[in-house]
Amino acid sequence: MTRRTGRTLLPSLILIYFFLIACSGGGSDGGPAGFIPSSPGYTPSCTGASPTWSATPDYQSVSDCVSRASAGDTINITAGRATWSQILNLGAKRLSIIGAGMDDTIIEAASNGLCLFRLGTGGSRLAHLSLYNKGGALYIGGGQGFSIDHIRYDNPASVSKGEIVINSDSPERHPTGIIHSCRFVNVRIAIYGATYNVTDDNSSHRRWAQLQTMGGTDEIIYVEGNTFLSERELGGNAIDTNCGGRYVFRYNTITTAVTATSSNAGQYIEAHSIQAMNRATQRWEIYNNVLDNQGGQTYYPFRLRGGTGVVANNHILGKWTNFGIALDNVRSYADYSGTHNGGNGLSFLSNSSASFASMYFVGSLVKNTTAGSECISTSGMATTMSCNLTGGTRQFWNNGDAYRITRPALAAIRPCDGLSEWDGNEDETGWPCRDQIGRGHDAVQWSHNPADAYNQPLMPAYAWNNKRTDGTTEVPFHVINDSQRHIKPNRDYYDYTDAFDGTTGVGRGTLSSRPASCTVNTAYFAVDAGNLAHCINAQLKTPGRLILSRRPALIP
Repeated sequence: MTRRTGRTLLPSLILIYFFLIACSGGGSDGGPAGFIPSSPGYTPSCTGASPTWSATPDYQSVSDCVSRASAGDTINITAGRATWSQILNLGAKRLSIIGAGMDDTIIEAASNGLCLFRLGTGGSRLAHLSLYNKGGALYIGGGQGFSIDHIRYDNPASVSKGEIVINSDSPERHPTGIIHSCRFVNVRIAIYGATYNVTDDNSSHRRWAQLQTMGGTDEIIYVEGNTFLSERELGGNAIDTNCGGRYVFRYNTITTAVTATSSNAGQYIEAHSIQAMNRATQRWEIYNNVLDNQGGQTYYPFRLRGGTGVVANNHILGKWTNFGIALDNVRSYADYSGTHNGGNGLSFLSNSSASFASMYFVGSLVKNTTAGSECISTSGMATTMSCNLTGGTRQFWNNGDAYRITRPALAAIRPCDGLSEWDGNEDETGWPCRDQIGRGHDAVQWSHNPADAYNQPLMPAYAWNNKRTDGTTEVPFHVINDSQRHIKPNRDYYDYTDAFDGTTGVGRGTLSSRPASCTVNTAYFAVDAGNLAHCINAQLKTPGRLILSRRPALIP
């Protein structure tokens, strides 16, 4: 029996819901050496007038300034240390909260799970200070043009990983902003382009209907020039996204500490596919980063599972089980698969070596792949699963029948197997799968209930010049988790080819050295021009914009 254990965003979604409702938590954890609360009897002060205010680091002073400030104002926080026991919500105001320096203005959370800031929907800026949080988050409720820069955000290794959570506040627009020049310790970034469940509203469908070209600068999150350090035994991803999310991740350094020795300790880069009734990540651009896993040997440095993008010029160091850019599609593979080893003619699935989880007992899609019949589970135990098989050549189990089980969250939309209305179903496998690797925006805004026709154009993913420690060994795309039937080379993705002649893959070199003719959708990166030319109609043509997003002006 095989159990697929692809990481999902479910724990993060639960955490985000908790943050939104409560933004607080019990317990305490001592801060780093030198952290002290505000002195007893201290009188906070907010001075100044619009557009410039001055606050001391304690909560009351900063909160008072936020209340008095008008949109567009700046609140400067003086040097010092303070402990906060509640969240500061900036609401819809566009404000700049600026400390005296990353190591000079220090704010500590009083308890585990506390959100220190909600930047709100105004597109505010938080900069030049240090935060010591404990399993909590910074929450950005969408907005346009926010900035988090020059901050240090520490989270203890002994508690849940800290987060910067970016969600959409509008069904019409993806949030925009930049996170740059920061130092993160045991912290990740989670980007949600829209409401995560498509049954709530159609914001995810609207997001996916927006034209997105590689190198475009509209409605995307930039994460650049930061350092990410993980000391935890469960490192997890440094960045992840879902629900039509988009990001550019560049010039960052991701390090896993040598003291984090477990096989799950390594930090990696991720983008999620459809997990349930949500849409996948739409676009990612990942380039000029360093991933250095000094801890325990970990699965992959990249885990890209939906949408399309580019991975280029990254340096991958340290201990990885697989030196590759992992691609998969959650709806391509079963959560459990194996063989029925019970008696013949049984009405229920039995596998004595199985260990089915209780969350799959009711509502899972159970397929007898030998007989071609299937059912939705009504009950189960660790080694059995009960439901009434329909279809296929027979509606009972015989010894030796192969089975596949799909989690309840995906059962309603089915796997990508040629029978789901979510997919293109151009062949018996169901390809192209909705939002899978190598697919672009919906040409027409799609509806899932009832399902409109599939209309996502082919938009392949590209990788080149991703090198291991020796500087010469390429780190290519790897298709994992039985997703090879849906994600194929030189169709859905293109890998770097050292001897590029225009027929397959991606080439790299000077502009003058690129081939004169080529196969459609192959590509060539001109190192002296800084762009990627796609092959169209047997001629390499440069798109209207650079394939690597243009760098926006950074705030000093």
